[in-house]
Amino acid sequence: MQEKTKGHTHIHCSAPDCDWEFILSQDLDISDSYEPFRLHCIDQHGLNADDTESVIYLDLKKLLLTLFKK
Repeated sequence: MQEKTKGHTHIHCSAPDCDWEFILSQDLDISDSYEPFRLHCIDQHGLNADDTESVIYLDLKKLLLTLFKK
């Protein structure tokens, strides 16, 4: 699932069978992927838009983002 191509890194959603990815270039900080991931989770994984208790976890080794609902 992890992919790196010519100056770009793909960050993926850790949910099974989810094809969401965020392409990071050398110009972007990894934290730039958090808001698009949050919006994806609202749309696809049932996160409430007003939820401020959820935590996004980045597995840097696997390049996966995981949403933990408290």
